[in-house]
Amino acid sequence: MTMNPEEAKKITAVMAGSDDNGNKIGLFNGTIKLKLASEGRTRDIGKLKVIKGVLHYVKIMKEKHVFKKTKSWGLNDHVIQSLPEDCVVIISTERKKYQTTVKEVRKHADYLWFKTVGFERQIFMPLSKFE
Repeated sequence: MTMNPEEAKKITAVMAGSDDNGNKIGLFNGTIKLKLASEGRTRDIGKLKVIKGVLHYVKIMKEKHVFKKTKSWGLNDHVIQSLPEDCVVIISTERKKYQTTVKEVRKHADYLWFKTVGFERQIFMPLSKFE
């Protein structure tokens, strides 16, 4: 997807929001920020970059954060639902770069929401579905 300024504005507007539990999300200078209602801090949950005309959602993780029960990576549901299907999703760890598209995440991932422990709604993509 080649990004023009109008498309970038649309994504920025769609990315801003909050859920029923008071969690807030927004896009600031290419960085996606999340403020959980249960926490006093804002955390960075990835970046949006245009690389060679293609939109990329890049998230830096540690291998220890793989959800072991399903052997999958957790991604913020609002982010995935806000991005176009052809957006490339990259999870970069200290050992490996995992890559797929938003379309594949929507097709293969499962939803989990640990709202009782203060997390936002997440969609979990199995490691086996990444390139």
